[in-house]
Amino acid sequence: MRIESKPVRITVTVLSILLALMFLAAGIPKLLGTPDVIAGFVKYGYPSWFPLLIGTTEVVAAALLLVPRLAWIGASAIVVIM
Repeated sequence: MRIESKPVRITVTVLSILLALMFLAAGIPKLLGTPDVIAGFVKYGYPSWFPLLIGTTEVVAAALLLVPRLAWIGASAIVVIM
């Protein structure tokens, strides 16, 4: 999608960065496999490797959100894991 208006383009960019930071902040603890995160997943019946999968998806999706041509892929990945 090509955005012509400069204020709209700036707003979309800022919101994309904020969203990417949120998913990065959520994905890093899962990716690192901190004991409390793993315990939380196991408590709800998920295998202990599942946080790694979700964390990787969140971190990669956050990076993809910052690339305009690939943002739709990142958004789609987030929709799948939510």
